[in-house]
Amino acid sequence: MSQIKLHKKIVALLEKDPVADNITAGIVLELINVNNDAKQYFYAKADAKWLDWLWGNKFLDIIKQNAEDSEDKYQIKWLILF
Repeated sequence: MSQIKLHKKIVALLEKDPVADNITAGIVLELINVNNDAKQYFYAKADAKWLDWLWGNKFLDIIKQNAEDSEDKYQIKWLILF
């Protein structure tokens, strides 16, 4: 599948309401795990209506991890998300 077609599928998915349309984690993973560009594009285009869904489906768990140098600091691992 070309990158343009993949981006169109991601846009079509993001236009849906993830809760009302019963979007599963598997559907999202199938699209974003095609390559790093797809993952980056998805996270860049996802809007506020997707935030609770992403959080609830553990797509943002990486930002909950403690920083390696301290137990009371947090770090954001953007490279893993994107």
